[in-house]
Amino acid sequence: LMNAYVNIKNINKVEEIYSTVQHDPTVDCNITTYNTLMNAYAKKENINKVEEIYNTIQNDPKVDFDITTYNTLMNAYVRNKRISDATLLLDKLILSKQKIDCFTFGPLLNYYQYRRKKEEFYDTWNLMVNKLAIRPNKFLLGLKNQVDNFY
Repeated sequence: LMNAYVNIKNINKVEEIYSTVQHDPTVDCNITTYNTLMNAYAKKENINKVEEIYNTIQNDPKVDFDITTYNTLMNAYVRNKRISDATLLLDKLILSKQKIDCFTFGPLLNYYQYRRKKEEFYDTWNLMVNKLAIRPNKFLLGLKNQVDNFY
């Protein structure tokens, strides 16, 4: 249900459901609940709330991060033009050997392509494809094709 409200960008209903879940002793928040809430705030470009939920997950011993959590945080950083935070997160994920995929790289690659930052795009692309052996999806292949044709 929360996802439906995220998709129609009704953050008030998302917050209402989350508040209800938080105050119901028979229901525990799980990673899906937290990821959905983070996604809602990311879409509203409210990075402070995204980071607040991320910190809540860190402090909840019953919940572990998953790849969606990191991808959502990465997306939120890029949406809020906090590229240095996004690259720091990516470095942290790689160093800690967290499971990441092409969706983890997508927001940064999209940002670099849109801003015509060819060198940063290729550095990130080569990290993903050559060093980490992560296969790009069709969308990222399309971005690369566009960057290849910049000059």
